[in-house]
Amino acid sequence: MSAAYAAEKAKLHDAILEQLREVMVGLHTLNQNLERLNDVGDELQSIAHSWTTFCTNITRGNADEDMGVDSSDKW
Repeated sequence: MSAAYAAEKAKLHDAILEQLREVMVGLHTLNQNLERLNDVGDELQSIAHSWTTFCTNITRGNADEDMGVDSSDKW
């Protein structure tokens, strides 16, 4: 194996390692962003549930008034 070949091989090896480091940093960043996105999704789901409950309660209240039902009555 010539010295030039060994030097070129070492250079390529270092370049490959640098590319792998960049890929690992990119994957780490992607993972963090996906975790944040998941947190936002959970928050949106919670808001949607609260909003649905609120709208359902308002709708039921209006329907009870339309039918002359006292909302304090228990079914």
